[in-house]
Amino acid sequence: MSAGYRVRQAQWPGIRRISWLFLYVFIFFLSPSWAADTPSNADCLACHDDKSLTTKRGARTVSLYVDGKKVASSIHSSLSCTSCHASLEGKELPHDTPVAKVNCGTCHSSEAELHAKSLHGKAAARGDALAPRCVNCHGNHDILPVKDRRSPVAPLNVPCSAASAIARARRCRRNAPSSSTTSWRITRRASTARAC
Repeated sequence: MSAGYRVRQAQWPGIRRISWLFLYVFIFFLSPSWAADTPSNADCLACHDDKSLTTKRGARTVSLYVDGKKVASSIHSSLSCTSCHASLEGKELPHDTPVAKVNCGTCHSSEAELHAKSLHGKAAARGDALAPRCVNCHGNHDILPVKDRRSPVAPLNVPCSAASAIARARRCRRNAPSSSTTSWRITRRASTARAC
């Protein structure tokens, strides 16, 4: 070592410590470890596997139970909960309620475009609370492939699924004021629900 180097080192004895400190701080802020961890499916099911877990939505009490076995047999079983419930990405548990609605169009954009152009999508765009959305036909945590005969949207099941959905809409709208055209359409189609 040269004499000049020893002199500079003696002039700034804490420079090495400060350099290491800056290096550690720099690495800490570049690493994702400072952010909240994304909850795993097991973390979510630690609460949502409880059948008594509920919340209030208006005057209704709604179950927040999620059957882990159904999720495991779903077409989305390889996804994490936050793949669909994106608003919970990086959040700490327990999370706030209510949770933002799932946007299936994030992954299924072409299907979302088709839905938006359909009668159902147009009704949803008008703000019709009873307009069918993805979850109404496909399910939520128990979604099966269309080719699976148990799927409500399998080709042979669609007539019965649609008829029962219309019958449910009819029951919901029974006491609500509606236009005569809508009432006629629901009454006419609901009669097919009895056949299924």
